[in-house]
Amino acid sequence: MFFSLDQLSKWLSAKSPRKKKFILTQKNIYIFPSSFGLAFLVSLVIMLLTAINYQSSLIYLFTFFLGAIFFLSIWACFLNFSGLKVEAIVPGRCFENELVQYKCRLSRAKRLPLSLSIGLEKNKLEPIPFTMQSCVDLSLLAPKKARGRHKLDRLYIETRFPFGLVLAWTWLKLDAECW
Repeated sequence: MFFSLDQLSKWLSAKSPRKKKFILTQKNIYIFPSSFGLAFLVSLVIMLLTAINYQSSLIYLFTFFLGAIFFLSIWACFLNFSGLKVEAIVPGRCFENELVQYKCRLSRAKRLPLSLSIGLEKNKLEPIPFTMQSCVDLSLLAPKKARGRHKLDRLYIETRFPFGLVLAWTWLKLDAECW
């Protein structure tokens, strides 16, 4: 009985309540090594085994230095992702045979450079580079649906900032709607 990260994310987001506004903290940010980060960790283990075998202090130094960089990247990724405020703004409107538009706002108290990707599905993400601005309004497009009121199912936000060694993500049940 093995679970994928997508199944785990769906289970975790099913437990979270639907809100108009989310502030990302340690309760709703998930961090895991990316594929590049896993390859980096494997190379660190190989380097450590080499250092043990050859009793080389220089290889030990380089291995522990790169290991420290990996753990600092986890910390930096979390600090750049935490404090992000995601909120639903005015309900979107669309006509029949148009894409459904959900409007939301991303804002930060800190003005640090941050690179985000956001989308309604994990496979269809839009990059949002934060340079020095503190607020960004977005219109997320979903496939056509029948007429009436539609609620946003889940919102996926991820970042690999700063080194790409770790992936920080969250699934939010934002109370955004479209008529």
